[in-house]
Amino acid sequence: MWWTDGSRSDDGRVGAAAVCKQRDGWRDFRSYLGTGRMEVYDAKLWAIGLTLRESVKKRDTLQIHGVMKVAAFSDSQAAIRRTEHLEPGPGQPLARWIDQSARTLRKAGIETEIHWVPGHTGIPGY
Repeated sequence: MWWTDGSRSDDGRVGAAAVCKQRDGWRDFRSYLGTGRMEVYDAKLWAIGLTLRESVKKRDTLQIHGVMKVAAFSDSQAAIRRTEHLEPGPGQPLARWIDQSARTLRKAGIETEIHWVPGHTGIPGY
């Protein structure tokens, strides 16, 4: 299971992160995507892509441990909807990357699911 997020910092930088719990603790992957090149929407897609990229890298290990499904959780319904098609428009290159990663995992016998979770609005500390 992966949790993902993308956001813009006060200085205008856009970033993405994905975290998962592994046997030896939490693992996180972060990308700083710069300023002015990407929107938060793109960062949310990028974070979903990070989960699948890392899962592709670890597919042999996942197979050895009998993992048959990779699940990613995002608080962006728009980003999740974008992963469902490859039509032209905003986010198309990222949607293609996500689709190709999901296909690679499927060939290894590992299905992918992307789920919506409520954002962190209203949670103390955010």
